[in-house]
Amino acid sequence: MKLPNTGYTTVKISQLLEVKRSQSAGFIDRTNIGNARLAGFEKDLGLKGYDYNTVLSIFYVSYIIFEIPSNMACKWIGPGRYLPAISVGFGIATVGFAFVRTIGAACGVRFLLGALEAGVLPGVAYYLSRW
Repeated sequence: MKLPNTGYTTVKISQLLEVKRSQSAGFIDRTNIGNARLAGFEKDLGLKGYDYNTVLSIFYVSYIIFEIPSNMACKWIGPGRYLPAISVGFGIATVGFAFVRTIGAACGVRFLLGALEAGVLPGVAYYLSRW
């Protein structure tokens, strides 16, 4: 099916590509923790027993806690401003993970990442529904 060549269609396609790129960044973050484990993450931080599982799970705890408040904030602020803001915050927190040296810092950064990423998927759904 060929799409009509209108400016509106071009804008929609470019916006969908940006949304997909943002979702890919979140997926990469969730898989990178496994790659870090293979590269010696546990040894570098001195993790023992279930410490790695704790660092891994804390992300989902904050994700669940902040998903509804994040949706409310997205509706109040507007997805055009909210989604870029949490994407920048997500990027800053991801860079901050490079400076982690203790399990407490790793849990804190993962908690922050979960809180920020909680608004991405529902925010994108809300954003797309406004067209």
